[in-house]
Amino acid sequence: MHPLLIGTQDVVTYMLIMLNVLFFLVVLAYFILRMEKSKVKYASFIKGKWRRQGTSQDGSKWHISYTFTDQTFAIHAIPELQVKGKYKIIKEVEQLLILQLYEVSGTSEELPQVLQIGVDHIANQLTIDHRVYNRIQ
Repeated sequence: MHPLLIGTQDVVTYMLIMLNVLFFLVVLAYFILRMEKSKVKYASFIKGKWRRQGTSQDGSKWHISYTFTDQTFAIHAIPELQVKGKYKIIKEVEQLLILQLYEVSGTSEELPQVLQIGVDHIANQLTIDHRVYNRIQ
């Protein structure tokens, strides 16, 4: 019996097939890993109404509330402040969400275009602008 001999052309063909399969597997792994990273862990946690309240030095009560839905937000405060707009979560770094605000309207002087929100899911709190807000709904 003669040993099975593979010609030079066959070796090149098999190598090209193997390289294509390897390339496909690398691309598939990249997209699977990227999909896992792109999921925002705390996107649903911020949905709802969040409030911070207190009493000023003259004894008058104040509060500020943030309401987040799927892609919209609203800010209501006393003394008078009404702001509405849309947001998009552009980045999540551990327990910090970075939101881009757009189509903002209301009685605010100037609202930043980017809002950073710290998430404390254990205490059920958000930290917005270095101030703690508690969930009320």
